Amino acid sequence: MKKLNLIILLGVLQLNVSSQNYFSLPNTKAIWTVFHYSQFGTNIQKFGMFGDTIINSLSYKKIYEDWAPTFNINNASYRGAIREINKKIFIVHFTNNSETLLYDFNLNVGDTAKIITYTGWQYAYKVASVDSINLNGLYHKRWKFNQYNPSFHYEEYWIEGIGSSFGLLSPLWSGSDNCFNLLCASQDSSLIYQYLIPANPDCYWPIAYDCEGVLNPASVHELTFENTKSIIFPNPFSSSAILKTSIELNNATLKVYDILGQEVLTNTHLNGQEIKIIKGNLNSGNYYYHLTQNGSLISNGKFIVE
Repeated sequence: MKKLNLIILLGVLQLNVSSQNYFSLPNTKAIWTVFHYSQFGTNIQKFGMFGDTIINSLSYKKIYEDWAPTFNINNASYRGAIREINKKIFIVHFTNNSETLLYDFNLNVGDTAKIITYTGWQYAYKVASVDSINLNGLYHKRWKFNQYNPSFHYEEYWIEGIGSSFGLLSPLWSGSDNCFNLLCASQDSSLIYQYLIPANPDCYWPIAYDCEGVLNPASVHELTFENTKSIIFPNPFSSSAILKTSIELNNATLKVYDILGQEVLTNTHLNGQEIKIIKGNLNSGNYYYHLTQNGSLISNGKFIVE
């Protein structure tokens, strides 16, 4: 009987894994922030998804690139167009009119991922493992690869709905003499992913950057209860602000990070529905906060200290 119960339990677990919701890439305005290192120096790359286009009778999302701490569509260069179908991401690079495969989120352990860059270089690596990662309380599937280049790259992973840890347009590029780190991603000016510790810390130097992807740096996306369960006001503030939540907190933790991803403020054992944030030793500038409870992310967002 115990053996039968175990078989039933394993069957239920397998059903839950196989029925996990699939998270597609953003299909509205989105921005991926990437740290880039090469023999010519270091910089921040922004890849923005803005607008639609038709290529060979198929609909695509246009991707632009801007080399700046904050994305500006007016200064960005067109890099190509992508479309998603059957858990696969296809791209038409700006250098040609032919479609190639950029991501395949159907891969299993032992399968080989293959991509062709806009310069024509080809990369292929096997999937080493498949697990999941918790992003804003939802588990996204994650693929890890077996490539290793001690000069520039360590382990690469792909995240469902986000892309590669090397950046949206740089999957499997560990064979090149460049180093890429996906720092964060945003959709419709809301943060959907942030790696506070860079994926490849040995090839990362602090550079100022903005994760939020707000088109106008002077404006701040105000969070609403409907999509984040919290709101902060006033924003910007000069002395203090109130972070108000739509749920009752019980022993929650608030962590605040500067634009370099460094933790600058931590408040623990928080209860109730209002948290007072005092400027204190915080310098003027942009900050990001993560509010967690029982190990789960309740909400995150951005505020400005004047």
